[in-house]
Amino acid sequence: MSDPAQTTSQIQNELLAEVQAELARRNTSQVTRKPPPPEPEQDSVSPLVASALLACLAILAGTGVGLSLGYGASPDDAAASLDWLQRGSAGAFARALHWHGANLMVLLCGAYVFWLVWRGLYRKPGQARWWRAGLLLVLVVGFSLTGQFLPYDQNALHGTVIRLGYLAEAPLVGDWLRRLATGGGESGSAALARFFSVHVIILPAMLLLLLRGLWGDARYSGGWLPMAGVSAVVVVLLSVVSLLFGAPLGLQGNPGEPFPQARPEWFALSLYVLLKALPSGLAQQLALFGPPLLALLTIGGLPFVEAAADQPARLHKPMRMAAIVGVVMLSGLTLLAVWEDHKAKAGWFATDEMDKLMAQVGRRNEALGHSTHPLPANAHGPARDIRLLSIRLRGLYVNDIEEAQKAQWDKWISEMESLADEIITTTNDAERRIVRAKLRQVCADCHKLHADDEIALEPKLAVPVAQLPTRQTTAPPSAPLFDTAKLAMLSPSAIEARDLKSTRRMMNRSKFRLRDLLRAAGEGEGTPEGTPEQNYLDLREAVKLFGTHWEANQSSHADKSKWEKFMSDLQRNVDALKDARTGEDARARFNAIGKACDDCHSAGDWDEPFEWQYSDLKR
Repeated sequence: MSDPAQTTSQIQNELLAEVQAELARRNTSQVTRKPPPPEPEQDSVSPLVASALLACLAILAGTGVGLSLGYGASPDDAAASLDWLQRGSAGAFARALHWHGANLMVLLCGAYVFWLVWRGLYRKPGQARWWRAGLLLVLVVGFSLTGQFLPYDQNALHGTVIRLGYLAEAPLVGDWLRRLATGGGESGSAALARFFSVHVIILPAMLLLLLRGLWGDARYSGGWLPMAGVSAVVVVLLSVVSLLFGAPLGLQGNPGEPFPQARPEWFALSLYVLLKALPSGLAQQLALFGPPLLALLTIGGLPFVEAAADQPARLHKPMRMAAIVGVVMLSGLTLLAVWEDHKAKAGWFATDEMDKLMAQVGRRNEALGHSTHPLPANAHGPARDIRLLSIRLRGLYVNDIEEAQKAQWDKWISEMESLADEIITTTNDAERRIVRAKLRQVCADCHKLHADDEIALEPKLAVPVAQLPTRQTTAPPSAPLFDTAKLAMLSPSAIEARDLKSTRRMMNRSKFRLRDLLRAAGEGEGTPEGTPEQNYLDLREAVKLFGTHWEANQSSHADKSKWEKFMSDLQRNVDALKDARTGEDARARFNAIGKACDDCHSAGDWDEPFEWQYSDLKR
């Protein structure tokens, strides 16, 4: 019988020989053992942040359901329906609560993801919590991007158009994604319906899949009281902020009216300023799609990378540094965007100019239609815009205006706001037409006071020319259009100093003098005001003066050489008009002037579209 001690020794020697053989095969002399992955740290902050997120989600869901009951998902009704909701204190509070809650939700999601990275809480077996946090952040950004379009005001419309333009630059699938979002057309009815469906159906359905996991993430070992306290703080904070600051709602979205103040959401300002600084092409594409793609890869793959590492703990410090660098860069670029807008008085810091506001009022007045016709079905949109523009016109005055005129101006502005509001709230068409007539009378009185009585307050009839009354015109001249002796005796009418400083006023002066000359030549309807000679001298002087206004227009007309060419062509054709000898000759020279006007107006690089063409003056 063998000795047990000897048998054990033999087994140990054999095992040692096998180990040495294996070490020799691996070309090493040390025996190491891979440590197990560390357990997720016990954390008391994450459940509280998750509780705040759930409270915020509950507020957004409740207010969202309430807002959807009164929302009209069409370009004509979207802004008007939200305005109607905000007329009541409950509706205004609900929309403000929804708007501020959405912003807080983005902030909380970002803070939640940052905290999980900071504490290393993406490790197994806690990776499910990490993925839920990342997916929640993606969904919340999706909610924000789709919800921003739904008010369909100027900022919503033009901001979305810009974003869709960037989306179209995505390689291979960009244009397809843009057409999918807009329904194949522009940012109109189809796009608004799709954004609304995604915002209230698809994204909420995806969010429901996360709720059970989020509820589990919010469980706190210290009991329910801290969770309830955090939720109460969120509710109180949002309620106070919503009572103090309402949700913004601007002029109704109009694709044909430029809106340079359009800006993205606050959390995308860093990307906005970066894209402005980079040249178009590959650099912008990398900046636009690189960071989001990197973030998605990090959220999805970080737990796998950490688990596969030989020493997982070494990833903790680099991830912390990356999180800090990311927050600093985002914050710095965001502050830079805000500073640039503040310095340039653009975007959120843009100041109102009375001339531009009055031009916008004029366009809305024209949209209300001719006084002989019933108001259009969408009259609530232009009327609401007139009310908002009236509010912005308060405190803005023409230069050198007297105190008594300021008081009269303030009175007219208040009346304009009140009458526009009556058009919105009145349902009887006959009463609405009476209110509209009063509104136009207020505008007419104001124009007379400020020497703008030449501005047409009545839009053109939207009927075929054949149905218009017979034009009262003079016969085309068979003799020269102008009496050269009178031209030599007369001089241009005096121009006020304030008119000399305004390109718009000088252009209006030219427009109406040209209109009267066309009437005198039998090319326009109506009776001309003044003599042809005086109108010609006034036209020539006005063209000469506003041709020197490049400095006043360099921000809206990009190319000085184009401006100078347009002005040179116009002045040359106006100078040639005085030598017209026959009616046919006069018509040809008028057409040359009209072409010069239309060429300038349709140059394509003006901030705002022009409201008239040469052909309009001949009707």
